Amino acid sequence: MGKYERDRLSLDNQIVKSNKMIQGKYKMSALEQKLVLTLCSKITNNDDMFTEFTMTTNEFANLLGIENKDYEFNRTLKRKCKVLNNKDIEMNLGTKESPDWLFFHWFEYIRYIPGMATIKMKFSPVLEPYLLNLKETYTKYRLGYVINFKSEYSFRMYELMKQYEKIGERTMTIEEIREVLMLEENQYSKYSHLKARVIQKSIEEINKYSDIKVTLEKEEKEGKKVVGLVFAINRNDYKYPIDNWLEYEQYSKKTKSELQIILNSLILARYKINFDNKKTDLFCKEAIFDLIMELKSNEYENASIKYPIPYFTKVLQEKEKHFTGKEISKTELRRYEIESMM
Repeated sequence: MGKYERDRLSLDNQIVKSNKMIQGKYKMSALEQKLVLTLCSKITNNDDMFTEFTMTTNEFANLLGIENKDYEFNRTLKRKCKVLNNKDIEMNLGTKESPDWLFFHWFEYIRYIPGMATIKMKFSPVLEPYLLNLKETYTKYRLGYVINFKSEYSFRMYELMKQYEKIGERTMTIEEIREVLMLEENQYSKYSHLKARVIQKSIEEINKYSDIKVTLEKEEKEGKKVVGLVFAINRNDYKYPIDNWLEYEQYSKKTKSELQIILNSLILARYKINFDNKKTDLFCKEAIFDLIMELKSNEYENASIKYPIPYFTKVLQEKEKHFTGKEISKTELRRYEIESMM
């Protein structure tokens, strides 16, 4: 078993997808996407090939926050398993100018065992290069940030926006949006319907339940016709009800000094180097607390961190700017450290 083996379902589990897969075309209901993404979240960075994933209907119901007291939910999942086994995905392995389309099913097989109320699934091996051991051009997020979406389009729009989070903006043509969401020609053919029922509804759910905030900044037009949309993408402060909520509550009540000690102990345990108080004194309590919770949730487990002190100092600088609007320069940090030593 690997260090971060996910032997249980958790909202803290990460989903990591190749950007080619995010740009792919497929159509699923909201429940189908929740089921698929839950299984994606069970993949770990130690996996070099797909294995069979097992999940009980009770586990899945608990994750969704619903009661599984009747036969109907089990029957619905059985039906969804049957449908998912025939769902396919289209990915362009080439470029927009020179496309190379790959068509395949999501799963090698799906088993549903009524007596045990258990689902067993194995992803298609064709997906391995797009879900396993990704080192570049990928997007990652936590299951807890999408599990509450109700619109089937919110999942796809979230991933498309999350992909460009670091850039802070994404421009998409109406044609691209319709294509990636696999909308039929007669579906939301009027722009006003597409905007209200797909775009705005997705943005509302993304802003309410996820870690990013999306704003429709601009409509690009040719004459009177809207042909493209410009989205602004920023960080959102929403926190889903994480599994270790008691731990979250416990840490949130600690003083800044106590949090500094905890942060140093976490970095010392994982990276074998001291990150003492002199390096964190200038940062606000919220920035330190946020970094602690990310470390506790293994946010940086896949990051290539050669020099932990400058790496996490930069992380804290970004968090300080986010929480207080204040920019703390390297010069200020160095001056403070020297004055503290003197």
